[in-house]
Amino acid sequence: MNDFFKNRLDMAHALIDEGQYETAVEVIQNLKVRIHDSTVLTNMNLHDSDVENQFNTRFQNIAMKAGDPTVGYTNLLLLKKWRAQEYLKYYDHMLREHDVQ
Repeated sequence: MNDFFKNRLDMAHALIDEGQYETAVEVIQNLKVRIHDSTVLTNMNLHDSDVENQFNTRFQNIAMKAGDPTVGYTNLLLLKKWRAQEYLKYYDHMLREHDVQ
């Protein structure tokens, strides 16, 4: 994996550590602009679609549950963290496995 991709993934990891989950996902997804291998892009798009579907389903479940707003907020933050970590793990694996330059 080249330094550009590694640095961006490291940046996204730092953003996750800082609780900036949405920004981390944007940084990671933006990496696709620099990837030209159609097989890798297809796999990434399938992964992204799956994660977004799971995220939306879980988000709706959280939103539908009535109760303590603090618990709902905490669950939402945990869900956003999960989403960002899923992107980071997958993209890191794909870029290393395919030695994307």
